[in-house]
Amino acid sequence: MKNLLKVLISILFLLCLIQKSRAYSSGLIITEVLPNPSGRDSEGEFLEVYNNSDEDIDILEFQIDGKQIKPYQGETTQTIKPDSFIIIHDDSFDIKERFPGNYNRAVVTSTSLANGGDTVILSDHKQKVYDQFIYSNSQENITIVRPEIKCSTTADSFDGGGSFLELEDPENYNSSIFKFQHCAIIQIFKDNKWDNLLETENASSIKIRLDYPDNIFSINQFQWIIDAQEHFYSNPIDFTSIPNSTHNLDLYLIYNENQIYSQEQIKVRNLDTITLEPTIRINEIFPNPSTSGEWLELYNFGDQKVDISGWKIEDSSSASPKPLPATEIDPDDYYVLEGTELKVSLNNSGDEITILNPNDEIVDNYSYNKTNKDISLSYWNTKFFESTTATKATANIITEPSSDNEDNEEEEKENNKSDTILGDIKNIKSEPVNTYVETTGIITVDPNILGSKTFYIQDQSGGIKIKAHEEVINSDIKEGTEVKLRGILKKSVEEFYIDVESLGDLSILQNSQDYYIKNLEENFVFEENEGQLVRLQGVLDSSSGDSFKIILGDGREMKVSILSNVDIDLPEKEKGDLIRITGILSQYKTSATVGEGHRLLPRKNEDIEIIKSEQNMKNLKEEVEMDSHKETVQNSNALGTCSSHSVPNYGDQADYKIARRYYELMPKIETQTEDNSKEESTDNSDILKYSGMLMLSFVGFLKTPGSKDLAVGFATYLKKFFQKST
Repeated sequence: MKNLLKVLISILFLLCLIQKSRAYSSGLIITEVLPNPSGRDSEGEFLEVYNNSDEDIDILEFQIDGKQIKPYQGETTQTIKPDSFIIIHDDSFDIKERFPGNYNRAVVTSTSLANGGDTVILSDHKQKVYDQFIYSNSQENITIVRPEIKCSTTADSFDGGGSFLELEDPENYNSSIFKFQHCAIIQIFKDNKWDNLLETENASSIKIRLDYPDNIFSINQFQWIIDAQEHFYSNPIDFTSIPNSTHNLDLYLIYNENQIYSQEQIKVRNLDTITLEPTIRINEIFPNPSTSGEWLELYNFGDQKVDISGWKIEDSSSASPKPLPATEIDPDDYYVLEGTELKVSLNNSGDEITILNPNDEIVDNYSYNKTNKDISLSYWNTKFFESTTATKATANIITEPSSDNEDNEEEEKENNKSDTILGDIKNIKSEPVNTYVETTGIITVDPNILGSKTFYIQDQSGGIKIKAHEEVINSDIKEGTEVKLRGILKKSVEEFYIDVESLGDLSILQNSQDYYIKNLEENFVFEENEGQLVRLQGVLDSSSGDSFKIILGDGREMKVSILSNVDIDLPEKEKGDLIRITGILSQYKTSATVGEGHRLLPRKNEDIEIIKSEQNMKNLKEEVEMDSHKETVQNSNALGTCSSHSVPNYGDQADYKIARRYYELMPKIETQTEDNSKEESTDNSDILKYSGMLMLSFVGFLKTPGSKDLAVGFATYLKKFFQKST
C-alpha cells in the first residue's frame, strides 16, 4: 500500500505541479529607443534605460556603443534608483524641450541610431555588456519598445509619447512575439544568489532552476533528468554532487497548455578548485604614430591585482619572446608599454602580438593588418575597432576613421589582392606571411566550433585553418561545403591560417561534398598534417578534465583536447583502453616534452571511439612480461617502431609495447566489437520503441489508453536493462 501511495503521489506531481519564478533579472536594461524622430535625427533620438536591480546605479560609469555617458551641460546627473528610468540622448539638443518634466537624463556625443536597423549596446567602461537592444527597422517619430524586458526580442512599435518613462504591459502585445527559448534561462544557486554560469565549487549538493517570466508563460509540467538517472518534477531542484564532477541535465516541460520545450545535455560543473584565469588583456595598440613613439596598452579587467613578473611579449617577427617589466597591475588599471619597455616593433604593415605567462602559455594575442597614421586599435565589447581617438592609460573611446582613410585602405587592399598567389593548400603554405593567397577546399568543421569565427578546409594536398570576419560567416558556411576563398596568409603559434576579410572573398562552389579523412601511419610528421582532418589510434595513458593523452603505435604521445564549444559527451574510459580519434591536427602553446605543441581536436561525438577489452589488456601484459627478457628496445626499432635516440622520452616501455601490440590486434578487436553490437541491437531497438511510445503518452498528458501500464512496463524494462549492463 505504501508503494502504491508513492506512485500515486509521483503521478500527481507530474500532472499538476506548476512552478513560477520572478519575471525579471537584475541590471540596466534598454526599454525604449527612438531612432527616427521628425526633423534631424541628431536633435531627437533618445534611449530609455531602466534600473531593474535592487541598488542605486551611477549611469556615468557606462557607455552607449562605446561612447561615454556624461551629464547634460550644467547638470549633475543623479544615480538611477531601483525601479527607475533615465533618458539618454544626443548632446546636441535639449530633450526636455520636447518632453518637459522632472526626470533624470544624460547624454552621449552622437547617439547615431540607424533608421534601417541597429544593435544598441549598453556596457560599462570595462566593456562588460549589460544589455543589447536589437531592432530591424523604424518609422518616423515612432518609438520601438521592449514590453518584456527579460526576453531578447523586439515588439510592435507605437507612438512614444504614451509610454515615455513607463514599462510596457506585455498584455497589450500578441504573446506570439515572445519565444520561450529567448525568455528562459537555467541558473545555479551559489554565493546566496542565482547565477547564469553553471559552475560551483566544492559543493555536496547543487540547486538549479529555470528562470522565466511567469506573466507570459505558464508551465504545466516539469521534468528534469540528472545524469540519465535521477528524475525531478519541480522547479527549482536540488541534487547531490561531489567536487570535481560534471553533471549532464536534460529538461523537458510543457507550457501554455500544449507547447513542448526541451533542452538536453546541460553541463553543470562542480569544481574542487577554481583556477583563476589571468585578467590581463591587450587593450589598445598604437602602431603608426605621426609623432612620438608607438605603444601598447595592457588592462586588468579583474578585481584582483595581477603580477606580470616573468611574463613575455612577442610579435610575428620575434626570434624568441621578450620579457615584460616586473610589475603589478591593479584592478581596473592600465599599464602602457612604450620606449625601452616595449620589446617588439609594432609593424605598420601588419603584425601579431602575443602575451605569454611564465609557463609560455598564451594570455592574450591579437593580429592586425596594415594601419594608417594615428589610428588606434582599441578593444571594445569582445573585439578591436579602429579609432581616431587614442586613449593611452584611460578608457577606450571609439571614433571611426573618416571615409578618406577607409577609401585609401580599400585601395591599398585592392592593390595587394591583384598580386594574389593561387595554389593548393600545400603550396600556399610555402608563401611568405602576409601574402594574399587564393585556394579551394572542402569545409571539415562548422564555424565557431574550434574557435570564434574559425573553420577548417582541406584538399588533397593538406588542410588549413580559416579565420573569417563576422560578415563572411553565414548559414551556408558549413561542414561539407566546397568553397573558393581569398585572404591574407598568417601564422599564429607556428600554425598557418588564412584571414578572410570580406564576403566577396569567399564563394560557394558546391554543397554536401564528401571529404576524406587521412589515416595517419606510424612516424608521421606533425607539421605536414597541420590543419587537416586526420584519424589515428592509441592507448589511453592519462586524462585531465576535457583533455586526455594517448600513446601512439610509434611510442609518441598525442594530446586530445575537447574545446569549450564542442558538444561531445566523453564515454567512460580508463587507462589502457584503445581509442580511435578523428579530429583536426593543430598546434598550441605548451611546455609538453613529447609531441610538443601538437594536439588533436575532435568535432563531435562520433569522432571518439573507445574500444574496451580487459581480456586483451591482460593478454597483452602477459605477452610483454614473457618477452621482456627476449626483446630489447633495439629489436623494436628493427621492426620500424621508432628511433633509439627518442625512446627515453616515451616513458614506461611496457605501455609502449602494449600500444604496439594493440595495433596488431586491432582487426580482432573490431570483429569482437561488431559481434557485441549485434547482441545489443535488440535491446537498443526495444528501448527506442518504449521511449517513443512513452513520449507520445507524455505529450498526451498520460491520457492515452494503457499509458500507465506502458510507463510501469518501461520502468521495469529499464531496470532489467541496466542490471544486465552492470
